[in-house]
Amino acid sequence: MALRILAGWSRTRHQLRAGLRRRGFTEAAVEAAIRRLEALRYLDDSAVAAAHVRGRSGRYGPDRLRAELKARGVEDAVVAEVLRHEPGADPESQAASVRRLLVRSLDGGDGDRAVRRAVAAASRRGFDPAVIWRVLRELRMDAEHGSQGPD
Repeated sequence: MALRILAGWSRTRHQLRAGLRRRGFTEAAVEAAIRRLEALRYLDDSAVAAAHVRGRSGRYGPDRLRAELKARGVEDAVVAEVLRHEPGADPESQAASVRRLLVRSLDGGDGDRAVRRAVAAASRRGFDPAVIWRVLRELRMDAEHGSQGPD
């Protein structure tokens, strides 16, 4: 049954444990299944977390990714390690992602309202507020100097 649960997509230990419990398995059976699957390398929270981050980085910031991984039951140390090694997690990559988002959001917008909405959208996506405001300042400086700069 544990393999059947894993067959659809990779899951964390927490998700597998919850799935087996919902199906009425005893705690001893659940723990035995988890130990066996980990020994066979079918269950690896670190690999699941890395795949999740790879698939969503660029569109979402580290705060959002961290919250999603925590919701999937990934331990703090694993989350920190995965986010530390993700190529898109560095400040410059985040700034480029925020810049693309803000440029799209502000295109044809109506002043302060458009800025507030764009900043809120970037914040909901989990980008660092300091990065958002830095990029917004850069965009405003670019606009004052008549250039959009590189995406």
